[in-house]
Amino acid sequence: MIADETTSMEHCDCLPLQTQQQAIMIVEDDPEVSRILKTHIMRTGLYRVVSARNVPEALSLFNPGKYFAVLVDLHLGSSTDEGINLAVKFRHEDDNVFIAAVSGYYPLFDERLLQCVDDFLKKPIDYDFLISKLLVWQIKHSRRMALKQYVEERVVSYKKCLSEIREEEELLKELLSDLIRRAGYSGPEVEGGADSG
Repeated sequence: MIADETTSMEHCDCLPLQTQQQAIMIVEDDPEVSRILKTHIMRTGLYRVVSARNVPEALSLFNPGKYFAVLVDLHLGSSTDEGINLAVKFRHEDDNVFIAAVSGYYPLFDERLLQCVDDFLKKPIDYDFLISKLLVWQIKHSRRMALKQYVEERVVSYKKCLSEIREEEELLKELLSDLIRRAGYSGPEVEGGADSG
């Protein structure tokens, strides 16, 4: 999921950012780091920020579709497993949320992380760089949601067409049966009937 997402559909190429504030969750066990992150993000006026200090609090605040992005500190508690497991759970619950892993190093060796995380932020965080990243993530998220909506609409359309085709097929069968009945046709003729030879 880390690879850049592109689409050839014209309606996804120039999507405007949503005008309403988008919600972001920060999962960070250092209160000072969390406060500074929240302050810098909210100064843009573009986002609402919710903070969580641990896994139980983060899970209690998380709902599918509630956040456009979550920043997860990988070193929650004594090991990286808590942060990684939390990111995996977020991805399992919401396939559309943009997940960024925050760490002092890039743990690219962990396959679980590569499967669920969209981007990495290395500590110490450059806050101007973070804001630019958020804008990029928001555009990608908008495209992702538009693509999802496009696919869902096509699926509904195809199902409707398939249903109509099946209805027409049943109607044709009824018409054919009616024509056969009116013609008095009871089945295929047997070769060498009574008049033969």
